[in-house]
Amino acid sequence: MSSPNPETAESPSHISPMLRLPPEIVKIIVNQGPNSNIKNLRLTCRLYSETVALRLDRVFISANPRNVEVFTAIANHEVFRTKITEIIWDDALLYVRPVPRNAVEAYYGSDDDYQDYAEETDDECDKNGIDWRGNVPGWFRKACRDNVVFLGAERDKYLNRPDLVARAQQACEQMPMEGAWAYYQQLVQQQRDVLNSKAHIIALEKHIGSFPALQRIVITPAAHGWIYNPLYETPMIRAFPRGFNHYIPRSWPLPGNIVPECDEWDEDGGDWQGFRTVTRVLAEGRDFGRVVDLRIDVHELETGLNSRVFANENRTLSDFEAVLARPDFTHLQLDLMVDTYYRQSDVYRSGLLKRALARAACGQGLKYLSLRTSVDTYETDIDCTLAFPLLCRAGRSPSATRLLAKDSPVGRTKRDPVYEQQGQLSDTAMGDT
Repeated sequence: MSSPNPETAESPSHISPMLRLPPEIVKIIVNQGPNSNIKNLRLTCRLYSETVALRLDRVFISANPRNVEVFTAIANHEVFRTKITEIIWDDALLYVRPVPRNAVEAYYGSDDDYQDYAEETDDECDKNGIDWRGNVPGWFRKACRDNVVFLGAERDKYLNRPDLVARAQQACEQMPMEGAWAYYQQLVQQQRDVLNSKAHIIALEKHIGSFPALQRIVITPAAHGWIYNPLYETPMIRAFPRGFNHYIPRSWPLPGNIVPECDEWDEDGGDWQGFRTVTRVLAEGRDFGRVVDLRIDVHELETGLNSRVFANENRTLSDFEAVLARPDFTHLQLDLMVDTYYRQSDVYRSGLLKRALARAACGQGLKYLSLRTSVDTYETDIDCTLAFPLLCRAGRSPSATRLLAKDSPVGRTKRDPVYEQQGQLSDTAMGDT
């Protein structure tokens, strides 16, 4: 048996063209694809596993075991953990219908917007070929129908946009309703287990110090985005079966499109757990003072952090002030849920929000401040200007003294030209988010 010719074996003509590309070209090509493609490419050969790196600069944490598992695995990886600059806390909880408190609620339904009934008009398949039949709660079926209606409206508006075409294909391949409901119940049980064990809170407390490059933490109820189009592809969402239609979780604090009222701040309540946990962990210094950017980001949802956290002294407010007072703290995004003008005035008259901002960065002020509220400023019959003391004049940058929120009812009415100028500033100030 003849031995192979060394010259032929090492000849460049026998090497794959892809392997002959310069590393710079490979990097440009790889950067055009999603992380899932990069992961598959790294598995093809040793060269790519050593030279092609995953784009891994953020990790996710929420009340889901898959998210907790991946968060912990990255925190324990000697290479991946050094690349993390951002933690996303997904604060949205899967909707669970409230248990009726009495016989009347049991008869009429404990949630007026989501009754447990199957629509009598359900045909075998609709015009999209989707079979809506199945033994599932009426509120779940209604939510799934609404998702498809919304998707159709977006498709009609933007026609052949590639991402909408891909989402429409998933809608046509929708899971059977009973299968989707069974999977949803599994997710709810997993969520319940994590909440009871506080595994997500323990993971953050234990591992937040494992990321030497960490700078930013984002707390959001909007991670799930819209059907088949999440704002963030968390490990939990990436594990969804193809065609999984479900109730999109929002939280903070009511489901659906209901605009909630601000209740008194509850230190031990179930809402805004992410804000309470993150500020406490940072105030305790578990991140070794690395985080200089905190964002409460509702991503245009009509909700936000309960502004009544700034109405009276409380433990969470103290933690929040301690975080802002860090010497190098620079960036704050604060999306607030507020009441209408006259019910909200006591929150701003307390001066606690002003005090927290005045003490930012050891009294030097913020470099970046974004303030947004859930209530639009609107014209009223009474020509009045509300001028509660909100922002201090001290700061390292002019942007620290501006009210960067064109939706905010705090400050001035829309008829004031100063308000209009500040509203225009908000669009440019948010450019790097």
